[in-house]
Amino acid sequence: MHRYAWLAVAVLVLAAASPAAATFPGSNGALVFAGLDSMSHTTQVYRVGPNGTNLTRLTTPSGQLFNECPSWAADGRLIYFDRLDRSTSVPAHIYRMNASGSSRALADDESAPTHLCPTVNLSGTRITAIEYPEDGGEGIISMNSDGSDRQTVATAAANQDNYGPEFAPSGSRILFNRVTWDQNNNIQRSDLLIVDPPGAPVNITQNGSDLYFDPSWSPDASTILAVRGAAGNEIVRMSATGSNIRTLTEVTGATLGSPTFSPEGSKIAFTSCVGDCGDPDLHG
Repeated sequence: MHRYAWLAVAVLVLAAASPAAATFPGSNGALVFAGLDSMSHTTQVYRVGPNGTNLTRLTTPSGQLFNECPSWAADGRLIYFDRLDRSTSVPAHIYRMNASGSSRALADDESAPTHLCPTVNLSGTRITAIEYPEDGGEGIISMNSDGSDRQTVATAAANQDNYGPEFAPSGSRILFNRVTWDQNNNIQRSDLLIVDPPGAPVNITQNGSDLYFDPSWSPDASTILAVRGAAGNEIVRMSATGSNIRTLTEVTGATLGSPTFSPEGSKIAFTSCVGDCGDPDLHG
């Protein structure tokens, strides 16, 4: 599992963007994110208001249990996330809970391989996530919200990994990031792809030399946000075909991540981190 599979979150920032009309994900505008619990040194799920108030930890530290990669259901009532116990060899599985952190329940097949970073479609009936099977393969899957009817919608070559799948606000399209590694485990390419199951993924950034990470849809699915560059310090916006790319913000000396539109599309939240921004056992 490569370094981009582990996600931890630092500072949340709001920046202006042109408006769109929709309320997906989350109807109330609150942000959910994975952050480091300073006492247990594990990642836990937090919620914060759109103006930075009412910061609340929603999951409770316990041993080496990591709760990560949270995302809202479209109606803002449920939060989906993955859960991994690093003290065991049990695969990470997907869970859901109420917006308050209560009524946590497994949203996965108990016998499934490792599943990471879930998002849910508009109707709440399908989940997409990263899958790491025991045979060493890797891909993007789509399944029912109870873990049944699991289907592989995108695979990766031996020198590739897929990250950050996200359902479009409407329809069945899934946006994700594919990293291609060289023989020294350095990033050779990092592209954004869209798959409309069933179908072959379309690489919307393959014609350029830039590296793209952490894609997300606008509320009306007309545009896409992403982090660009080897330094990961630039957030860009592009059309859903990968054209009309423009820079929204660039920060010197920091790694940016997880750019996300507010429900009505008038603002963008993103993370900013100095140092290592992944595994909480490392400095950052």
